Amino acid sequence: MPGRSLQLSLRRVGSYTDHLRQMPVREYELTQFGVGELAVKAAYVWGRDCVVEHVNWGPESASCVFGDADWVGLTVPLKWYGEYKLNGFVGHPGDAYFLDGREEWSTQSTDRNVLFIALSRAVFQSTLAQLCGVPHFELPRGHRMLQLKPEALCGYSVLCAHVFAQAQTDATDPAHAVLDRPSEARFFSAVAQWFLDADFIRQARCAHNRRAVDQVRAARDVINKITPEELSIARLCDAAGIGKSQLHEAFNEVFGHPPWQFVQYRRLTAVRECLLYRPAPPRSVKDAALQFGYTSGGRFAREYKAQFGELPSETLRHTIELGARVHRPDGIAGFSGNRR
Repeated sequence: MPGRSLQLSLRRVGSYTDHLRQMPVREYELTQFGVGELAVKAAYVWGRDCVVEHVNWGPESASCVFGDADWVGLTVPLKWYGEYKLNGFVGHPGDAYFLDGREEWSTQSTDRNVLFIALSRAVFQSTLAQLCGVPHFELPRGHRMLQLKPEALCGYSVLCAHVFAQAQTDATDPAHAVLDRPSEARFFSAVAQWFLDADFIRQARCAHNRRAVDQVRAARDVINKITPEELSIARLCDAAGIGKSQLHEAFNEVFGHPPWQFVQYRRLTAVRECLLYRPAPPRSVKDAALQFGYTSGGRFAREYKAQFGELPSETLRHTIELGARVHRPDGIAGFSGNRR
């Protein structure tokens, strides 16, 4: 039930999978490069046709996300350590990104702190058309990047802060809140006006290094389909249609790591995400490890603990103890399997 106005505070939301279950996302792939626990802290506001989140997570990791074709996103990274990359482009303070839910996007950074708005494409287009006095407003195709002027950057932060202040939350879960319909309509108008004032349509440039991203995606498809025993750099090169040096360049450009390191970290991360999946945890650590090609239990356990700071058996035990308590509101349009 709605309660007091939300006081913005970031709370632990479990695993990265738990975090993405709050968002209009079809598929994702996470790879953790840095050592330690990938702690995700976030606050969310949901409307019928929008989601607003303030999220922070680290250590260094990369994610590849397929959004929902019926949605678009606006994201502004506030802080990060080292480089922040989106689709192979190095970000700078003040950059804002328009994300097209019809296409995959990838990000890579360490200890990132991000403000993100997901919007129903149809509702956002309709709102923009009303503001412009035209029958239809066509959003750009593909991902776009814009270096914001200070006043536009401040305006985006104010928009997000205002919606968190307006939303209502259950007193037992201050990290999650809901917008009523009138507040959501005002929010759409404010975001659309900000989008127009920032001149995203004319000023934003492509935020998609198509060559490198496509080469890496072709290699990733092979990584995900064949067993580790069958995997080789030569096979990845064949899939991407490039030589070894070009493959290294593409992976470094998108993820900041060469392909073989990516494969090793990806496998470990995949097992951990499996062990952390509260709705349906695996029956045993062995089952999860074998699923991703680990046949030596002792070696796997050592590598896992060195990367994540705990034994895989400890991860699974904690997951089972927590149980399937994934918070996700009912009746929000646009989520796969959760449409009205």
